Amino acid sequence: ETTSDRYVTVAAVLSTPLLWQKFSNEWNAKLTLEKIPTKPKHLKPFFHTTEFMNRNYPYRDKWGWDDAKRDLFYGSLILMIQNRALYATAICIMMDDYRRFQDDYPEAKRIFGNAGSFAAWLAFWHCADWAESRNYDETISYIIDRGDTFYNAVKSAHDYACADETRRKSYYFKMGGLTEGNKEIYIPIQAADVVAWEMGKRLKDLDSGNVDPDLRPRWPFNELNRYGS
Repeated sequence: ETTSDRYVTVAAVLSTPLLWQKFSNEWNAKLTLEKIPTKPKHLKPFFHTTEFMNRNYPYRDKWGWDDAKRDLFYGSLILMIQNRALYATAICIMMDDYRRFQDDYPEAKRIFGNAGSFAAWLAFWHCADWAESRNYDETISYIIDRGDTFYNAVKSAHDYACADETRRKSYYFKMGGLTEGNKEIYIPIQAADVVAWEMGKRLKDLDSGNVDPDLRPRWPFNELNRYGS
């Protein structure tokens, strides 16, 4: 999940336990091979998209990679997500729009909560919609980083979806459990972080006029976009 003064973004990536295990092994192997440094208190190589893109610690320029090397490495992470994930989605909520929505429909705040909760609610809906289109009849279980900015918002949306048994099992949600994890251990959460960052970057590009809204996004997100993000 990402946030700014103007918008919030919540991303979800779906796959099977077997594919996620293969993804996690490949992801960790790549980070280890490239000697991606760990941050204090992290036991394993750890990828955080915003810090990588902003060249913050531990991804500063003194690491010695030029732009071509950085792009090649990041592109390899994108391909791992493409090869192992079955579906990815990212929901962006513009804060000004959501405030107007709440003004026009006062009940919205009671039902959906804040913008982060509403984005999570829509992400759950999108995942269930994808599963329905593939005739997937089982419920969908989710893992969220317990230290994430929107942890409480996502949990609130999940609780709302599960509050009514009919709603929980319906086409609209197919809701299973919500596990509190750590993205250092639950590696697929790092994939969702990439998807959220790419959607936020796409939004910034559109907002600044750097991208024609009718054109496909830049290449990494173009790879992810085949999932319908």
